[in-house]
Amino acid sequence: MALSTLFLVTQCQKKSSESGGSNTQPLALIESGSVNRQLRPSKRDTRHEDQDPLELPVVEKISGEYMKAFLAAYEAFMADPLIPDGKRGIENYSVEFRQRGDLYYILFFAKRKPSERELSGGESELGKDVIFTIRKTDYQIVERFFFK
Repeated sequence: MALSTLFLVTQCQKKSSESGGSNTQPLALIESGSVNRQLRPSKRDTRHEDQDPLELPVVEKISGEYMKAFLAAYEAFMADPLIPDGKRGIENYSVEFRQRGDLYYILFFAKRKPSERELSGGESELGKDVIFTIRKTDYQIVERFFFK
C-alpha cells in the first residue's frame, strides 16, 4: 500500500455572490497522484456560513500596545510562583487595562463564585487579584502587586 502525501491549500478564494455578499469556496485537498477533492465543512462548521464575520458587531477593541503590555503581564502571571497552578486559568479573570504617563497597568481581577460575592481581599477560589505595572518604552515589568 502506497502512502500518499497530503497538501492543504491554505488560501480560501472568495467570490461575490449575485446579491453583493461574499461566500467562501471550500479548501482544496490535493493528494499525490493528482487526485483533487474538495474539503466540505462539517455540519457544525456550516451553521453560520452565510454570515460574514466582518459584519458582526465589534465586542472589544484593544490596541496593539495594550496587547503587548498584556502579553508581558500574562507571561509573568503564568510564571509567578505565588499564584497557585489551579488559579492561573485566564478564563477565571477579568482583565483591566489602564495607563498613566509612561506606564501601563494590567489588572488580573479574579472572578468570584456567587458564594464569594461579599468576599473582601484579593483572592477567591478561582484566582488571585494582581496588577502588573509595565513601562511603555520597553514593555518591562517594573512592579507586581497582589491585593489583600
